[in-house]
Amino acid sequence: MHSYRIQGARGGATLLLWMVAILCCGIIPGAATEGGLSLEVNNVEWQGGPRRTYSVFDTVSYAQSATLTVKNNGSPQHFFVTFSSNSGNAPLRKAASGGDELGYQIYDTAGGLNVLKDLPGATSTEVLQGVFGAGEIRKTLNFVVSIPAQQAKPPGQYVDKIRVTLYQGTLGSYTEEDSSTISISARVAELVEVAVLNQGESFRPEAVTKALDFGILTEGKSLGFDLRVRSNAGYQMTLESEGGWRLKHSSGTDPSKIPYNLSINGIVANTSGESAVVLARKHVITSAQGDSYPCVVTIGTVDGASAGIYRDNILLTVATHQ
Repeated sequence: MHSYRIQGARGGATLLLWMVAILCCGIIPGAATEGGLSLEVNNVEWQGGPRRTYSVFDTVSYAQSATLTVKNNGSPQHFFVTFSSNSGNAPLRKAASGGDELGYQIYDTAGGLNVLKDLPGATSTEVLQGVFGAGEIRKTLNFVVSIPAQQAKPPGQYVDKIRVTLYQGTLGSYTEEDSSTISISARVAELVEVAVLNQGESFRPEAVTKALDFGILTEGKSLGFDLRVRSNAGYQMTLESEGGWRLKHSSGTDPSKIPYNLSINGIVANTSGESAVVLARKHVITSAQGDSYPCVVTIGTVDGASAGIYRDNILLTVATHQ
């Protein structure tokens, strides 16, 4: 709930450990052993933003760190890990919720320098690589899931399935050892925000109060401001006057009141019977700047009003409206 004050003077694996246990009379002299590598990797639920859900109007991209583990039989060897993609040569992977898609990407570091890819096209900087020394049996590698900012998407749980594959060797010579299909998911939050701004000003989410100071009140005097509302699920905004759309004398005892009109988008709002004013749009996704409602407050007659300070508070209540 937000308010502004009008004042004036008179206003969110199959682990296929396969040991080719050659059951014969003995070990064949000189036979090559398999890599003995296995992969452990979990699903990733993106929670990289301050809300721990994806907010469509945030201006900053946040990264979610994740890990995978490669296990070894203790022999010295090289290995690398690849990540499949559902988007071909597109710059972003796609997570889906119904018919909607949310772009994301998987990188080697939070800096986002190297996109992790799949064979056959992946280069040495586009896979996770490691080396086991003699006796080493476990290594943990990091990767990052990042979702670009300001994707205007409806609320929902967005999911993608990718295949993570472990290879023994290097990109020049390798053998597939293990793989796992995991889900990458992110929840897009249902969001609505309102800002009370100077006329023509850009959306600022912190701008939730505003005072209009009319100075010496005279009939017909007016001051303006802008309301901006943004949402990814539609909205309903209600404006209610504490004083019944009248400026009241600040003494608390003087019964004097001064009427005023509130116009929105050039149309005088119907405030008869002290009714609330409702602005609503269903099933819409606004821009990051939101829907703009230019407002003007115009003072009515001051005849018969006592001298003093007059005020009214208008309360703004906004909620999603799908």
